Order: sequence, then C-alpha cells, then structure tokens
Amino acid sequence: MKLFFAVTCLLAVAAAFPKTEISAEEWLAFKAQHGKIYASQEEEAQRFKIYLENKQMVNDHNQKYERGEVSYRLALNKFADIRSDELRRGGKLRRPAASMNVPLHVNSNQPLPASVDWRTTPGAVGEPRYIMMCESSWAFSALGSVVSQLAIKKGLHFPLLSPQNLVDCTRTYILRDDGCEGGWVDDAFQYIQQNGIQSEDDYWYHGYDENCVFNKSLVVPGVVVTGFFGLKPGSEDDLMDAVANVGPISVTVGAYDNAFMTYGGGIYNPAPATCTTDPRTPNHAVLLVGYGSEKGQNFWIIQNVWGGDWGEQGYMRLARNGTNLCGIASQASYPTVL
Repeated sequence: MKLFFAVTCLLAVAAAFPKTEISAEEWLAFKAQHGKIYASQEEEAQRFKIYLENKQMVNDHNQKYERGEVSYRLALNKFADIRSDELRRGGKLRRPAASMNVPLHVNSNQPLPASVDWRTTPGAVGEPRYIMMCESSWAFSALGSVVSQLAIKKGLHFPLLSPQNLVDCTRTYILRDDGCEGGWVDDAFQYIQQNGIQSEDDYWYHGYDENCVFNKSLVVPGVVVTGFFGLKPGSEDDLMDAVANVGPISVTVGAYDNAFMTYGGGIYNPAPATCTTDPRTPNHAVLLVGYGSEKGQNFWIIQNVWGGDWGEQGYMRLARNGTNLCGIASQASYPTVL
C-alpha cells in the first residue's frame, strides 16, 4: 500500500511537467547513484518535484548548447534534487573590515603567457574535494593556496591539511568566522600563521561544526605562513598577473544558482543577472588555478569543492571577458610562505 501511494504521488507530481519525460527507473537510479534517502514520502515528493524542475531547465538549456547558442552545458548531478538556497547555508564570505588593509599584489606589468595551468606542475594543485552540506569552501580554498605556494616556492609536498581544523578553530581564535555558516580565506591564512595546521589524518573532515580540538604538538612541520596579499578589487588584469607569476589564487564567486550548481562543462558565461559581479554577493570560495582560451573565448580555470563528479572533473572554465563575471576578481588573496 505504501509503495502504491508513493508511486501514485510521484506520478501526480510528474504530470505537472508534461515536457519532461521521466521513468521510475531513472528516479531510482538517481537516488541510488547519489545515496539519496528521504525522511518521508512527502519529502521524496518534494525532492522529485525539484528534480523535475531542474531536469526541465537542464534539457532546455542543453538544447541551446547543441544549437551553438550557449557555450556551456548543464548536467543532472548530485544537486539536482535541492534548491540553491539549501546548498548556500550561511555564505558569509564578504571580506571583513579588518582585512581591508592588507598589502596588495603589485602587478609586474610584464607580458604574460597566453595560457597558464598550474595543474601541470607536480604538487601545485591537489585533487578536487567535496565540502558536503557545509559552507567551508573558504577553508578548502585557503589550504589550496597554502599547499600551492609551498610546492611552487619551496618544492615541498604535504599530506592533506585539515579544513576541519579551520572550520572548528577560527571560530575560537577569530570570532567573526562561523565555520559551516561561512568564514573568510584571509582569516584562515592568519590562523595558520599564528598556530600552524594539523593534517587531515589527525583532524578529520566531517562537514559540520564541532568543538575545536586543535593539538599544537601535531601541527604539520614545514607549513609556515608568513602573511598574505590581497588584490585590487575588480581588477582582472591584476588577477591574471597574480595567477601567472605567483600561483593558484583564492577567489570568491557568486555560485549559488541552479545553473552554476548543475554546470556540466564548457565555458560558463551566463547572463549577468544569473551570476552578478556585485562585490557584495560572492558567496563561495574556489581556487583559481589558471586561464586560457578556446575558439577565441577567454576563460579562467577554477577548482571547485563540490567533488570530482561536478563540472569538468571538479573544475569549471569561467568566461574571462573583462566584466569581473561572477565577481571572481572582487575578493582575491594568496598567502606568503617561508
């Protein structure tokens, strides 16, 4: 009887989307692939409705992609049954006033390579990670920058450093951060500068807020941050110079819309209303690892923290068109290391 009710309920939901074909097998396969378990039949019906909405959006968009009208495609990934506001959580990634006075990167004013990709430098870029339902992107981005600088400047390679250490402990040492509700990359640099950082083997990532259990005796030797630089807000020229001459850069973007969440590949170049350049709205930290061009269209290469099954194996190519798309140049910084 319960199974009959559930199927009847889902069929009723599907009837509201006549343009979108779906079978019971497809829905079951989606749930199995991504380990989806719902608390009730009512919740499953709601998730199914969101899935259908996203599927219709993805299908409509990808038809435009096939016709050459847009430069990127979408995909029904693990976020297909949730809304963007659910994934966003706190998203408090705006630069604090105390961080406004940091020294700024000085543009070299030298010719730059046509393309840069730090993934080709051994140890400079780690594998894409997944933050789960915790807005700890700031912690992952900061650690990505630190590891990159140690590899590029010192030739040092380390085990995974602990983002959970930052999520739990910057709330104690730097009171303006809120762990899984959002933090700030520069605060992570400052914390590591003052305290060091443990490895993930010693301080596991769980994807939710916990009490700080930092152990100074277990900090990873050789991970020494001496400070950090910001970049002139909104300057794509300075950002391009920094990623070419310094290495991967921590940046923030406006990520929490359905198109960004379901990005499946290509050069992401949405309408400005979808991905605003307003410096107050970037809400998700990523690691900028390079730039390039394809068929006359320039792009940035960013490593996201939504797993290797998102986008282009965990990466996005974001249009680099001089408009500070998605606010990528609004709040950028990188650490200095010893």
